[in-house]
Amino acid sequence: MVDSQIQQASPAAAQILSSEGKYDKLTELVQSLGDSIDNLGVGSQEKSDLLAEMQTIEAQIAEPEPSRDILTRCVQSIIGILEVAATTAIAAVLLELFKGLLGG
Repeated sequence: MVDSQIQQASPAAAQILSSEGKYDKLTELVQSLGDSIDNLGVGSQEKSDLLAEMQTIEAQIAEPEPSRDILTRCVQSIIGILEVAATTAIAAVLLELFKGLLGG
């Protein structure tokens, strides 16, 4: 369990969970992907798909309560595209970094 909170016997109490910095690594990887996208050796459709996933990630991270499900699906989609493009050294490095976000 991550960022869990427990509140007991205090019905009028409120809790605020701050997750500042929680998505710093993902933001950094998306920026690296954007910087390298022209050198990945992907076709125009794959590039368009990557850009869409990157925009979705950026929009989610900007939300007060980002959806982990949406972020996970975006990262998985990026991994799938990078696996095909992993013949270039940059794509191979980015692929491993994105896979690391999912724990494997």
